[in-house]
Amino acid sequence: LGLNIGSALRNLTQGVNTYAKLGEKNTILGYLDLLKKGSQELYDAQVLDDTIIQDRNIHVVKGLLEKLDRGLFVFFDTAEKINRGSAYYGAKRLALSKGMSEGQAIEFAKRIVRETQFAFGSVDAPLALSSDLMKSFFQFHTINIKQIEFLKNMIVNKELGGLLRFVGASLVVFGSIGKLFGMVIKDIIPTIRIGGTPVGGLFSSIPG
Repeated sequence: LGLNIGSALRNLTQGVNTYAKLGEKNTILGYLDLLKKGSQELYDAQVLDDTIIQDRNIHVVKGLLEKLDRGLFVFFDTAEKINRGSAYYGAKRLALSKGMSEGQAIEFAKRIVRETQFAFGSVDAPLALSSDLMKSFFQFHTINIKQIEFLKNMIVNKELGGLLRFVGASLVVFGSIGKLFGMVIKDIIPTIRIGGTPVGGLFSSIPG
């Protein structure tokens, strides 16, 4: 993952989750606000504290290795800031437009960030993947599991408009620039594979 520009750019496609939740206007305004306002408010609101970057927990001692670790992950870290920052600012705008107070809007925005860009702290990790060894081995499976949960929740909550936006945006992204990173249309719905065998599924636990 470190210094892998392709992985970082692929991670940016997670913006389709933000679009699914917020729609065109607030998603675009979220990206624009991120450009104008920067990331300081994101740190103040602690929306960057539970990213996969913060939780990777690589076993380095101190000093040079820690600095090297931060340098190696600069591209992926930047992609995470873009994803979370646009979701935060877009959701905050939406909340304020609905008459929420500043404090309420910030809490709403933080919730949308967790829903669309996920939380990766130990509290949020699936129990089976909670150990350091399992987190390291199944790092990308954790992302897929959370993406499946995101889509499942939209289905359960009957968020038809959001699902249509997700599918439409994913078809555009995966069918165009996604090809540069080896993404294919069937990847719209992620699967978990162990030894080439898919494990679990999007619809397996949706109430009938």
